[in-house]
Amino acid sequence: LKKQVKWAGVIRNWVLVYLGNFVGALIAAAVAVYGGVLTGAGADWAVSLGAAKASLSFLPALLKGIGCNVLVCGAVWMASGADSAGGKAVCCFFPVMLFVASGFEHSVANMYYLPAWLMLRTDGALTEGVLAALGNLLPVTLGNFLGGAGLAAAYAFIDRE
Repeated sequence: LKKQVKWAGVIRNWVLVYLGNFVGALIAAAVAVYGGVLTGAGADWAVSLGAAKASLSFLPALLKGIGCNVLVCGAVWMASGADSAGGKAVCCFFPVMLFVASGFEHSVANMYYLPAWLMLRTDGALTEGVLAALGNLLPVTLGNFLGGAGLAAAYAFIDRE
């Protein structure tokens, strides 16, 4: 917003970070599922959580994504002003705790939960599950973008010289 970087570089960075997060989340989900971390009640919880996320319609997923990233980016913004590691941790803890407790949606967290759900499902409906997972990731990612961009724009407006 301050025109210190080119938009092509920003978009390239977003794509690389998004893909890197997706690959990392897939690996983590596979390790958790096939490594026996998600078994019994944990597997049941992951399946119900994934099903709930995949069943969200577009607008609620979008709004939950916006709410999430306003809090997450606010946490990062506050932490950048803290001088100590403890201060940074406190600045991050409460907004992130609020986003989790509120049931907001974060695309990177969902990149873990939705594949874990797909790996644990036993109904054999993989295509429908993948489409439902993508139907969550698209609006949540867009909402995360809008929430973060809105907060960044507000900060840029406040910080203009």
